[in-house]
Amino acid sequence: MSGTMKFDPMNVAVTVVVALLVAGACIYAYKAYVVGEDVSIRDITTPIDEIFAGNLDVKTSETDFLGGATHSSTNAILKFYTVEPVDSDAAGVVISSTSKNIYLPEDNKGIAWVSIHNEDDGYLITKWLESIFKTNNPEIKEVMYRDLNNDNKREMVAKCDFSRMKVSSGQDPEWTFIINWIDEDAAWATDSPADQTALGEVSGTAFTITWKLSGITVEDGGVIGKLYFVTNDTREANDIRLESVKLYGGHTVKGKDSWANPVATSQGAYEAYYYQPTEYTDPFEGILVYRETAASDSLFIDLNGKLYLETNNNITVDVFVEVVGGDGTSTQVTD
Repeated sequence: MSGTMKFDPMNVAVTVVVALLVAGACIYAYKAYVVGEDVSIRDITTPIDEIFAGNLDVKTSETDFLGGATHSSTNAILKFYTVEPVDSDAAGVVISSTSKNIYLPEDNKGIAWVSIHNEDDGYLITKWLESIFKTNNPEIKEVMYRDLNNDNKREMVAKCDFSRMKVSSGQDPEWTFIINWIDEDAAWATDSPADQTALGEVSGTAFTITWKLSGITVEDGGVIGKLYFVTNDTREANDIRLESVKLYGGHTVKGKDSWANPVATSQGAYEAYYYQPTEYTDPFEGILVYRETAASDSLFIDLNGKLYLETNNNITVDVFVEVVGGDGTSTQVTD
């Protein structure tokens, strides 16, 4: 018979697997995986007949991220799922510090999900410190944010891999879900920067204004949902142009902390916006600011720009900071 010999890759693969299995038990660790299974989120050396399925004892351990003390969250909702939660129809099991026995079906191949609805007066650290969250919970392989209850505030959703859980002496394996929070302190205050006078009438004269925010209790924090400035000018570069902004100081800033220029401006009343996500009352959208144990109580905001003054011009600039609480309420700090 003449012609080119053709191979079907799938048939070849099946032939090889069968040959290996016939060869003997010594190649046990090389058993095939189920076709179509996503093995990217777990150790591919785990054979199919060793992937965990069955009852799992699940409980939570909540702590203060900055102080390490036990944390008692207010109205947080913690759930465990054997079906991926994507919307408000997701049915999960509420979990707590009291162990709950949950059945993980064989068809899941060791995969489950957890979700956290943020508490009223604190912040879950996952959005800004995900690596720490995963280190504390090595079973977590992927972190997502989804609005599961249609309130325009997202829940943290994590995909977990329990495929290598082991049953010991007939006892169900245990998993403790470690959750770190930062207590909320939204009672910030700001000082009044000194007036700047005798700036001259040279077009393009540079200026810097510095505000100091304070009032955060040690080991507490807040989330900046919006940051913008309002002037008494009518349009950009008529008398003033607002340019770069930087956040710094004793408080730790997790998220964006500097801007070369505003992300948006408005005319009529010249305003410059540096941080303004669409759903700014969602805590996970904001910039996390917290005060560590030995840190000074200070967050400085530097605003730089240019002046285009004429005789007897008086320009005012006010800063506006929207501090978003864990429950999505917003408190405005201004000066």
